[in-house]
Amino acid sequence: LYLAYPPLHYMNLGDFHMEPFASTLLLFAIYYLECGKWVRFLISAFLAMTTLEFIPLIIMFMVLYGFIMYVRNGYKDRTKALKFLVLTFIIAVLWFFSALKLKAIFNPYTAGVPSHWHRVLQNPMDIPKFLIENLEKKIFYAIAFFAPLAFVPFLAPTPLLMTLPWFGASFLSDNPLHYWIYAQYNGCLLYTSDAAD
Repeated sequence: LYLAYPPLHYMNLGDFHMEPFASTLLLFAIYYLECGKWVRFLISAFLAMTTLEFIPLIIMFMVLYGFIMYVRNGYKDRTKALKFLVLTFIIAVLWFFSALKLKAIFNPYTAGVPSHWHRVLQNPMDIPKFLIENLEKKIFYAIAFFAPLAFVPFLAPTPLLMTLPWFGASFLSDNPLHYWIYAQYNGCLLYTSDAAD
């Protein structure tokens, strides 16, 4: 199913982007998280964070998913699991702010935060307006993303927690490519739809 999944193909049909690398590394991170292979999880998460400045947000939500598994007694060595989850979360937070700072240094002509969050942070009172802007296209994007999977990920909704950063960004965005299934940005979601399978 993963190899036949349309968003995977569309992500790779355009010009070169980092999202395909991020998606693969995030899949490894989720696999190792669920298996409790902590060093491999940390390495995969770290490598994923090196691809895009947005990925640490996804890693933070991945760690939240790990905490849910921890609370449900999903890990054998709970002390080790807790240490690695906290360590990964701290690294993700530090990496996110460091990436934004470096972006501002090396590319001072763009917004300091990813563009989809920039206007929200500037005008938080306009969030309802941003959400309803092109709402039908955004809803269709979400449907088109899960329809090829026959909506199976919703049978195990907990891993979908990891989709919140990107769906939040795409629903608040004014860039049509952020909520278009034929764009490379699907790499920020591919890992969770397949992990939920």
